[in-house]
Amino acid sequence: MIERFATDDARIARNENVVRAFLKGWDDLDVDACMAQVTGDMCYLNQPLEAIRGKDDVRKMIASIFAPAKRCKFELVNVFGHENKVITERVDRWDWTGSGTWELELKVCGMFELTFDGKICEWRTDRQPVRHCVRRRARPRRGGERERVRP
Repeated sequence: MIERFATDDARIARNENVVRAFLKGWDDLDVDACMAQVTGDMCYLNQPLEAIRGKDDVRKMIASIFAPAKRCKFELVNVFGHENKVITERVDRWDWTGSGTWELELKVCGMFELTFDGKICEWRTDRQPVRHCVRRRARPRRGGERERVRP
């Protein structure tokens, strides 16, 4: 049983690294680096838009976003894996004009599914409030008590 966990842990760590490499491609505006991490039949679902299927169409979509961008940064807040899935909670930032400031910031939850050999086969992104991915936080109340915050 210990050997199974060691194998699972290694696979999860590998999958998390694959997702980090994919997202680093976004930071570098490098579509080839992104595509090196995905399968030929990859599916990208950016809620609430229609799914984009196939590596070639996903490449076109990513390239069309990179074309006008001067800078991009996907700041990872949390990354965690389980079996063949990796979930990212992040803030995606965009500089469209080269002003040096982030002109667009989006809180995002992403779910990546990977094949057994460590390629991304599905990527789902939800730009709804991040509350779906984070645990509820408590904030101090007057008098030192903690108040539950409903996201």
